[in-house]
Amino acid sequence: MTTRASLRRALRHVRGIVLAQGADYVFHKRVYHDGRAHALRAFIESTQSTTGLFVDNACPACGRAEGSSKSFENRVGFRFVTCPVDGTVYMDPVPSEEALGALYNHPSESYSFTRGAATNELRVVARDQAEHDAILRLMGPDSGRRRMLDVGCATGGFLITCRSSFDVQGVELNDTTAEIARRQGFDVLTGRLNDVPGEATFGLITMLQLIEHVVKPSELLADAFRLLEPGGLLYINTPNVDSASFRYLGRYHTHVSGFGHVSLFTRQALGMLAERAGFELLAHEYCGGRDLALHDLVTFKLARSRFAHRMALYNVRLLSLSKLVEELGGALIPERLWPIGHESYQRVLLRRPTRRNSPGPH
Repeated sequence: MTTRASLRRALRHVRGIVLAQGADYVFHKRVYHDGRAHALRAFIESTQSTTGLFVDNACPACGRAEGSSKSFENRVGFRFVTCPVDGTVYMDPVPSEEALGALYNHPSESYSFTRGAATNELRVVARDQAEHDAILRLMGPDSGRRRMLDVGCATGGFLITCRSSFDVQGVELNDTTAEIARRQGFDVLTGRLNDVPGEATFGLITMLQLIEHVVKPSELLADAFRLLEPGGLLYINTPNVDSASFRYLGRYHTHVSGFGHVSLFTRQALGMLAERAGFELLAHEYCGGRDLALHDLVTFKLARSRFAHRMALYNVRLLSLSKLVEELGGALIPERLWPIGHESYQRVLLRRPTRRNSPGPH
């Protein structure tokens, strides 16, 4: 980011400090996280009297059954281990598929999209334009118009963005948000990817911030392989655990703060997972910008017990002030003074081979 761009963004944050813009957003964010915390506490309490809620896990990338001695428990009681082979950070034991389904259909999950509004009153806006642009750039100029399936499409914001370039459909586990997407006029199935019938149906499948929520991503990619035409493309955006913020914050990072993220990958791990599923790797890149803000560095040192990455400051003026300092820091402080690591997220473009005798998942 250039100095001029950073200063322009800093000026916007100055206006936010003065006018307290975004207070409504911050209020709803607090309600959402309070709801999620309540749901998690109830779930963990139920584990004391219910069997089968947790199952043993293995590395989702290489299949190794035991992680290294490097492990930690997050702030709500879930344990994570690191694979010594490929660096994947995964939850072990992990909630069962049924338990995860119940958690993802909890009203607090819907609230993050609806903010309490009725489904027939919610106005869905286009989102993730940067992901749409990245897909077109990585596909190249001769991609053509393809039939696209967005997995975990939520209320359909990304479908709105992509409908000018692709013939879009969606699949979404949360029935409330799936119904909102259908009200926008989209063909959306409630369920998981393995509930989508047929094979060789789509030219493009997208997974934005999804694969990290899946206990068995190898099965998810096998279903994507089944549904893609030969030569069809799979686009994934997911957190990156080889980032500056994860190295610095560890168990306090938002990527491991709750139940939702059960599989977090390095670049090497994503490549191994894709190869096991029979895909060809076309492109990989890190994205998301500088992922460790100045206020993260400061507040983590001052109040580690209460720290939550990127969610520490709910007072809107303090939040705007911290972003102002961050933007000025981005303009004035050299990158070499930040902790070493890549950006918070990574994107990858995979292709189902066109060869008739391609092996597929193994």
